[in-house]
Amino acid sequence: MREALYGAALLSARGVLALARPFHRKLARGLDGRRGAVEALEAWAARERDPGRPLVWVHAPSVGESLMAQAIVAAARERRPELQIVFTHFSPSAERVAARVGADVHGYLPWDAPGPMRRALAALRPAAVAFVRTEIWPVLTREAKAAGCRLALLNAVLAASSSRLRPAARFALRPAYRAAGRGGRGLG
Repeated sequence: MREALYGAALLSARGVLALARPFHRKLARGLDGRRGAVEALEAWAARERDPGRPLVWVHAPSVGESLMAQAIVAAARERRPELQIVFTHFSPSAERVAARVGADVHGYLPWDAPGPMRRALAALRPAAVAFVRTEIWPVLTREAKAAGCRLALLNAVLAASSSRLRPAARFALRPAYRAAGRGGRGLG
């Protein structure tokens, strides 16, 4: 039931966002970026993915978290130079720093729906999916866990006033946070 409600809410939100698109330039950029997100990841994987190297998918929502991701990626590359790293973001504000994060490929996070996430995971075959701060996506988390990926929350701190602690958010996000909490064994 939780998954059906989340899926319905996502579908409804996409419809509302499409209606609001002409009135908000930043919203339009985000929607445009997500439009080809899966295809961009699939194209990169077809050209560049080396199955002999572990891949980590790092996701950060916005520009501040992207700057944190930059430091995390640099440390990961220093410790494990063989890693391939994919970086995705949610907000158009992260576009201006995404290329500097140090990932092999970067772009928008696909819509958090089973079809797009399964396609992205099948193309990338990540060993781990890491969320910077607290922006965790339920379908990506569930599908990544089902595919055998490790999950991690990096630098995740929830303020007592966080909207993620409100009842509706808790209902939607609890399984994802639980799965990430059980999956954070590190990268070795």
